[in-house]
Amino acid sequence: MHVELLDKLRCLNAHEDSHLVVTTAVTVRRHIREGLLGCPVCKAEYPIHEGVVDYGFNDLPLLELSQEFFSEERVTKLAAMLALDERGGLYILDCVSSLLTSGIAKYSPDSQFIVLSAHQAISGAGAILRSETLPLAPGCARGIVLDRSSASLLRSAILALAPGGRLVAPVETNKPAGITILARDDEYWVGERELSPVISELRRAPR
Repeated sequence: MHVELLDKLRCLNAHEDSHLVVTTAVTVRRHIREGLLGCPVCKAEYPIHEGVVDYGFNDLPLLELSQEFFSEERVTKLAAMLALDERGGLYILDCVSSLLTSGIAKYSPDSQFIVLSAHQAISGAGAILRSETLPLAPGCARGIVLDRSSASLLRSAILALAPGGRLVAPVETNKPAGITILARDDEYWVGERELSPVISELRRAPR
């Protein structure tokens, strides 16, 4: 896990927002290989082993995927749905799509990627989380790809997505509040997080 992504990670428990603190045992070229994340609010701990942050979830799907899944066409489609560009930013890829991280990253070399994966190292990922949801700082992500229609995962994705950010979800997923659907195909829909309304303070004009 790259040290630059530490400030994006959060505790799973519901309480005031707080950064996690890290104790490192093995660090290689600014990537933490072994260590421990701790929550200063509730004292929860999350181990880092072989670069994977373990949030205690081991039921991510392990699928046998055809070679077609890894096609350049699929990579290009997801990159377009995420609106990847030269500005960079933070992007989140769910368990199955995480296998395409290295290909997707080529469309935005200055971006960082956090992935959910329980089964293997992911080339191109700055952080690998073994988690059922996205324990991330509010509004930190420019784009998120979900492969599952989990209600708890969807809620956490909305919280992590920045205003104007892109959310890609399975086509059977119900559109959540605060998301405007931009396009859909037979597999995914892509939506955009609506901008929060700006409320200006009205002042009485001086007489």
